[in-house]
Amino acid sequence: MELVGGLEQRVAIACFASNVARFETIVRAAEAHGRRVALLGRSMHRIHEAARENGYMPDLPPFLSEKDIDYLPRNEVLLLCTGSQGEPRSALWRIAHGDHREVHLDEGDAVIFLRA
Repeated sequence: MELVGGLEQRVAIACFASNVARFETIVRAAEAHGRRVALLGRSMHRIHEAARENGYMPDLPPFLSEKDIDYLPRNEVLLLCTGSQGEPRSALWRIAHGDHREVHLDEGDAVIFLRA
């Protein structure tokens, strides 16, 4: 995920929450590039809890709360979102439609879609 290191503003990555290996890879990439991660979407939170309960991802750094995102510089934030297939009411859908109560994207921010 070297792509994350080349981006200058806030980064949102949409992927399947159920792909635990990819989930962990994204968090590690964010960490390697000085970014803190916020999980957006109920599925992201559910999968994270299930993975931790089953011994996966034991040493990940703490995640940002949605309410804390705006307190950090934009280049230090990575949003791990549900919505890689454009599902209505997913986190990324709500952000894109200006309907997310805590998160918005601005000019210069990047959105990456990961499939499979």
